[in-house]
Amino acid sequence: MAVRGRKLEASDLRKVMQDFSNPGEEMLGDCLFVYSLLEGVPSLLQALVDQGSSLPKRSAGIQVLSELFHSFRGLLAPHAKDIVVAVGMIAEQVQNKARGVAGREGEVDKDVLLLQNRCELLLGLLRQLGA
Repeated sequence: MAVRGRKLEASDLRKVMQDFSNPGEEMLGDCLFVYSLLEGVPSLLQALVDQGSSLPKRSAGIQVLSELFHSFRGLLAPHAKDIVVAVGMIAEQVQNKARGVAGREGEVDKDVLLLQNRCELLLGLLRQLGA
């Protein structure tokens, strides 16, 4: 893919994901979507489960996986079981992190709630693939 006369590579997208600590969710989602198409679903999963991944990056990545399910189901099907494992790991890490944050009892951060909802939605979609 060419961008302003320059070939766009997955390493460029990886750099965007690392260098921009708080890009807009839409920009981050677009970046992750293209990254998954260039590098493959396993690379996207690895980027999402890495301990250094931010909550917005994980949330956008889970949303991208749901979009891939609707647009390119054949790309996800061979990796459905790996996606289920990764989504479970992400959900568990986020829950543990949320428990460790000081706050009022019973209060859940809206970003954590959004990520949890996206995880549940994706897992529901993956059940259609027999995962």
